[in-house]
Amino acid sequence: LGPEHALGCVAYPAARVVEPGVVEHVYGTRFSLGEPDGSLSARVQRVAAMLVAAGLEAPVRQNIRSEVWTKLALNAACNPVSLLTGGTLGEMIGDAQVAAVLEALMHETLGVAASLGVRVPLQPRQLLDLTRPLGIHKTSSLQDLEAGRPVELEPVAGAVIELGKLRKVPTPTLAAVLALARLRVQLAAGGAS
Repeated sequence: LGPEHALGCVAYPAARVVEPGVVEHVYGTRFSLGEPDGSLSARVQRVAAMLVAAGLEAPVRQNIRSEVWTKLALNAACNPVSLLTGGTLGEMIGDAQVAAVLEALMHETLGVAASLGVRVPLQPRQLLDLTRPLGIHKTSSLQDLEAGRPVELEPVAGAVIELGKLRKVPTPTLAAVLALARLRVQLAAGGAS
């Protein structure tokens, strides 16, 4: 498509699939939008206005890449760790040792972001604190695992590791946790391959 045909969007609502065709909204209404080049174009303003008219929050960001990497840092940490622990976000953040692992994973992800020229203004501890309102929520990866659906590890944590390799930024903690999470998913699907 090319960036001239795309808008960046970071979706923050938390939800869960109750049954096929039924989704329960758990938290949040924010969909941050931005042009890849950071401009405040008419089209991004139109899309934001449509979302606001539908009752959603739709801030337009001049640095959508920073917001994409902020959410990626949280997902690359919380999703695989939730597969290993079976814990909700609140349970993982509330355990000091698990929270330290999450912070280490986020530091690695933010290191990859920095190597690409993306600055995320929040530190991992701050990101975890912002996640506290989601306490009883299970990550999408854990929900998928428990429901027997495909689990998306590679497009999230795997992508960070690959970008780290390309930029020569080590991600050893993320690689180790991802290896464990992959095996967890394989075993849940009926065995290792």
